[in-house]
Amino acid sequence: MKQAIEECLNCNARINARVTECPWCGQPRVIPDATPIRKRLSLGALITILTLAALLMWLMSLTGRDV
Repeated sequence: MKQAIEECLNCNARINARVTECPWCGQPRVIPDATPIRKRLSLGALITILTLAALLMWLMSLTGRDV
């Protein structure tokens, strides 16, 4: 079984790619898969939200209340 080995950016020690910090110097590693990816709103969701907002404003105008 092959393990991924990387070098620590701080002390150049060879470490396993799965660890979150270097066992020798304690330097934290940034693992790209561990950082959450911010998801963008889809176009359909954006259109739905804007349509509901326009509908709410229209209903508020029928009752005579200002938004």
